[in-house]
Amino acid sequence: MDVRYPALGVILLVANMPLAADRQPDGATKKWSVSVYEATFHAYGGVRAMDVLPDGADGYTESLSLLTPNVGVGYALNERWSVDTNVQMGPRSSFAPTVAGLEGFPRIEFKSTFLSVMAAREYKLPEGWSLAPKLGVAVSSRYYEEDKHEARSTDWTSSLEPVASVELRKRITDSLSLSTDYTRYFTDDSEINGAFKVGLRFRF
Repeated sequence: MDVRYPALGVILLVANMPLAADRQPDGATKKWSVSVYEATFHAYGGVRAMDVLPDGADGYTESLSLLTPNVGVGYALNERWSVDTNVQMGPRSSFAPTVAGLEGFPRIEFKSTFLSVMAAREYKLPEGWSLAPKLGVAVSSRYYEEDKHEARSTDWTSSLEPVASVELRKRITDSLSLSTDYTRYFTDDSEINGAFKVGLRFRF
């Protein structure tokens, strides 16, 4: 190195330093992520409609929401491991007979919510794809109400169960990726145990 030009020596030294491949920044930049999904619970059929309508009813209305929103926040611990927190709203549904000019009974309503925390291990695949198996716990809350006009009954349950997930991502830009996911909730209700999700993940 020519000592008469120290700046040139510094430039050459930096240029020859090995570059870290696909490494997470040391600061908060690119370690946080936000995801937004639409989910469908493929086995959920809604609340049980009555086989025989009450006297005076001329039909019924039924609301069934299979597509339900899911919002998540993640934090990358290192290049491979991260922690994800998700709030799944739904599924939900309702049923009520209809009577001309009157409110029909019984009216039935069901709502559910899942709050999960999972550890994820990411595996890099070619062409910008990655696969991330996840395992953790979820708090499931389920609300059921039946109004029979003379009496109203409600049932609310909340429990802690394991949850497992597999996410497949395709990177669009350095910050944005397209994601598809299957999540298995281990509840005692088989109709709301499995959900397919499709959405976007943004890293910042």
